[in-house]
Amino acid sequence: MSAGVQRIEADANAQDKWMSHVDEMAAGTLFQTADSWYVGANIPGKPRGFSFYIGPGYISRCSEVASNGYPGFTLA
Repeated sequence: MSAGVQRIEADANAQDKWMSHVDEMAAGTLFQTADSWYVGANIPGKPRGFSFYIGPGYISRCSEVASNGYPGFTLA
């Protein structure tokens, strides 16, 4: 990351794209069918959703984003 950067924030489009990918990875598992905190079932009224990445290659994806200058992020 660039020297002097104190904050990094994902833009809304990048967040939506990532969460769609996370949902896609979780769709083939039993996590989505369970009434657990993994999907927010422990919080009344909260929409169900999976927020943990369980797909392959997380470290390589992070490295790719970093080497490409953090597209989808605002650095300040």
